[in-house]
Amino acid sequence: MADRSAYAILGLQKGASDQDIKASFVNLVKKYDPEVHTDRFMVIQEAYNRLKDPKKRAKEDILTFNIIKGDFLFAADEKVDDRPGPDDAAVEQARDRYRTAAGDARTREAYLRLLMQRSSAQARRKMWSEAIRTWEEVSTVDPSHARARNNLMYGCILLGTSYALHELFEDAVELWERALQLNPDNVDLVHNLALACEKAKLPEKAARYWAESINRWKTRLKEHDDEYLRECIVEAHRHHGQTLHPETADESADTRTVRRQRYREVLEVKPDDFEAKFQLAQSLVEDRKYGEAIADLDALSKQHPRNIEVLNVLAWAHLHNGAVDEAFGIWQKSMTIDPKNPVTRENVVRAHLTLGKQYRQKGMFTPALVHLKKLLRYMPQSAEVFMEIGATYDMKGDVRSAGQAYQQVLALDPKNKLARKALNDLRMKR
Repeated sequence: MADRSAYAILGLQKGASDQDIKASFVNLVKKYDPEVHTDRFMVIQEAYNRLKDPKKRAKEDILTFNIIKGDFLFAADEKVDDRPGPDDAAVEQARDRYRTAAGDARTREAYLRLLMQRSSAQARRKMWSEAIRTWEEVSTVDPSHARARNNLMYGCILLGTSYALHELFEDAVELWERALQLNPDNVDLVHNLALACEKAKLPEKAARYWAESINRWKTRLKEHDDEYLRECIVEAHRHHGQTLHPETADESADTRTVRRQRYREVLEVKPDDFEAKFQLAQSLVEDRKYGEAIADLDALSKQHPRNIEVLNVLAWAHLHNGAVDEAFGIWQKSMTIDPKNPVTRENVVRAHLTLGKQYRQKGMFTPALVHLKKLLRYMPQSAEVFMEIGATYDMKGDVRSAGQAYQQVLALDPKNKLARKALNDLRMKR
């Protein structure tokens, strides 16, 4: 139950009003006494919390298909109500008469009326595929037939929704695209296509429909300021970025530029969005634009002085920018705020190890040893650290200190072949 959408848990559909959401929650609480059905109640409570808050609801809605409302349109003489529609023989006879006398208006109108009657019966029985074919036939005979056009559009929407709910996403995309051609202004349909293309693994189409959804929501926001709509735009940017441009070490500079532009667009809509500011700064670090990143992270750190994540990225930006003392000073501040934070500890260890190896490669053995020995504060029983210290003393020419470090490695790891070989090599040098 916990894996279902908040709407499904509360027995609602996307688009439900605040009053409907609250009423459903109250009814479920009455049905499932919290003291008797504790686990179920917690799931219901969590679902209600997700929908009553605009930000959380936007996060829910951005990944939920829209239920697109509409009506089928029929003239009075086209509705069949409970009566069966015209049979195939009657339709075929009308079709033959129309083909024989295509220019006769009365014959044409009788044929169209019979087709609409058949589609009325098909729609009443939810035979969407058959009804769609009938409305297509009407539209072929009379391209200006407004009721057939409306019904064809809405039939494609309903059948597409059924396919999407059964995870037949490619079929849903095909039908919803036909519906969109008939009603290009339907933003809910565009959003559905963005989700369906994504699930159908059609990334280029998904990107196009996501961009179109965001642009249309922005237009609405300019016309009417709305907190929920603003959050939808932010969440769409965030989701679209994570899905189509995952943050990996292998992504190109162009991709990172696109990602930064997306974060800037989020900030245009929601200037105080922490995540967009942080991700923007982090992408600058990834692109080695350390000066810009430090400026952004400094500003963010002033707004959120106890945010460990910001401090850690800021420290790395300073380290990569050559400001070693500033970097370790920031990490010290981070450890003061949260002494047990494993990420900060891991970052400090990695920084000392990286600097130790870099200095050693440059022949700067004293600063290399300073950083490597500082690792012993965090890893006093690490054979790997003593091995690095031994190798540094060895390269420096301090045979005695190197031997002591290798002996310490063997004390911690008696089967370490590298340390044993290193000791043998040292004896050969004497």
